[in-house]
Amino acid sequence: MTEQSKAMKIADPILFLSGIRWNFARQRHQHLAEGFARRHPVLFVEMGLSPAHLGRAGAETVVHWRNWARGVRAEGENLRIYAAPPALPFVRRFLGIQRINLRLMYRGVVRALAALNLDRPLVWVSDPYFGAIPPEMGKGMVVFDWIHAGGEEEESRRGRVYRALLAEVRNQADLIFTPSRLIMERHGAGDRRFHYLPHGVSEGWLHPAPVSPPPPEIVSLPRPILGFSGTIGPALDAVLLGALARLRPDWSFVLIGEIRSFPGVLPSAPNVYYLGPRPPRELPRYLGAFSAGIIPYRVGPETETVHPVKTYEYLAAGLPVVSTPLPEIRHLREVVGFAASPREFVARLEEEIGGDTPEKRAARRHFAHDNTWEKRVEEIERIIAETGKE
Repeated sequence: MTEQSKAMKIADPILFLSGIRWNFARQRHQHLAEGFARRHPVLFVEMGLSPAHLGRAGAETVVHWRNWARGVRAEGENLRIYAAPPALPFVRRFLGIQRINLRLMYRGVVRALAALNLDRPLVWVSDPYFGAIPPEMGKGMVVFDWIHAGGEEEESRRGRVYRALLAEVRNQADLIFTPSRLIMERHGAGDRRFHYLPHGVSEGWLHPAPVSPPPPEIVSLPRPILGFSGTIGPALDAVLLGALARLRPDWSFVLIGEIRSFPGVLPSAPNVYYLGPRPPRELPRYLGAFSAGIIPYRVGPETETVHPVKTYEYLAAGLPVVSTPLPEIRHLREVVGFAASPREFVARLEEEIGGDTPEKRAARRHFAHDNTWEKRVEEIERIIAETGKE
């Protein structure tokens, strides 16, 4: 550990280098940044978007560029957001292009830190594509939050770029957190920097607003209502979802979230409803109308380190949860049901819904209460403080 890292104090500012934008579907990035901001000044950096994004996410790209032009924006008393400048395309295929983009981004970050009087921040890196942190950052401790594997085993140009940037971040990191047991097993053995830190759930989910009428979009749907909340993307198993809808045409399958880069065709059965994204504050109301929460993800190399945040949100709502056997949540068998095939999935849902009781719902909420983001942040700060004393 460097002398700079040893001098780092827990009360210092935090530079949060995020791989997603602030207004994207709420994930670990936003929850941790908000948790840090309760006691630290935080500058949350959104990675830049290139013109190549215009074809698949035009409105989002234009908004990002406008945010960059406007400068740092406030998201709370202690939290500021910086949108990185427009980027050159093909960054995931050509390391040289990514180096140019990072140089431009870090120049803007240095200026933003200076304008906010944030000196020697702890640097929290949640995406390897940020690469090595340049010396001019005047950084303190560097913490890498290795959320999931991103193709480091892939033998391709993209895989080589990813491995190069990942190695840079790992080499610079004073601490490494991960919600992935597989990453811990494969890379953390014998490395004292590694700490297992699962996802969590916001305290707000445990103390929802007084009961209100169900959302109008689902109030008249046939029950049971099997709900999914989150990004509808490559991890979702469209074949499985379509089979579930055909096996139980009298059930309602409700999906809340943005459809992004989906490979293939989503099922269009009359009992499958795509409601689009909803504001985070409204999600507990929707989940309160569900009969169960489902995680119909594909199981394979691309999802072996996926640890869905929605698992804890379903449990905080007291819902029965049924998922495909994702490796990262198989240890939650006491509160999550698993099924590999469509018929098994339906049978497990029937079992979970039919056997649901107020006592079981209370037990699920109790489990969620022990796994809040607030407690995760406290654990992070404890480890950072202890590391700084070494």
